[in-house]
Amino acid sequence: MCELEKMLGYESDSSFTRAFKRWVGISPKKWQTNNKFKD
Repeated sequence: MCELEKMLGYESDSSFTRAFKRWVGISPKKWQTNNKFKD
């Protein structure tokens, strides 16, 4: 997520995490876990 954070102008992980959770409803980590491709 680090590249995405920087592209969107966030300087800290915590700022991005709060905004992501506000937009999506879950944390970025939870979103990644839920959206991984299964082999």
